[in-house]
Amino acid sequence: MLAIEFGMGTFNDPQSEQTVFMAVAAKSEYTDRMDFVKAALEKYTFGDPEWYEELISKILLQPAKKDDVEFCIYGAVERINKKVSLDLGDACDFEELFPVEWNDACFVFECGGMYCFYNWNTTA
Repeated sequence: MLAIEFGMGTFNDPQSEQTVFMAVAAKSEYTDRMDFVKAALEKYTFGDPEWYEELISKILLQPAKKDDVEFCIYGAVERINKKVSLDLGDACDFEELFPVEWNDACFVFECGGMYCFYNWNTTA
């Protein structure tokens, strides 16, 4: 699994306080999507057992709304500094892990033979 965090310095407007955390891995490394989600959440929570258990207990895995995907994923990619390129190619099967909030969105989706975990958040 490869995990990358794009901090607020990555965005065109550093004052926006946006962050994107992504984890990707081959689908063949996991028994199913939920197995991947659990591994990605462990990376996302930096191994903090209380935070991890809190998030695991809240997982819903429901189809993501198109508007949320457009703003939180594709919109964030457009707001990232032009020196950073992120090509989501044939991304599909978007699901939200938790209900999307105005300042936090967490998705899992597929891209080719990969599972992708994606969190966008802002404190602004």
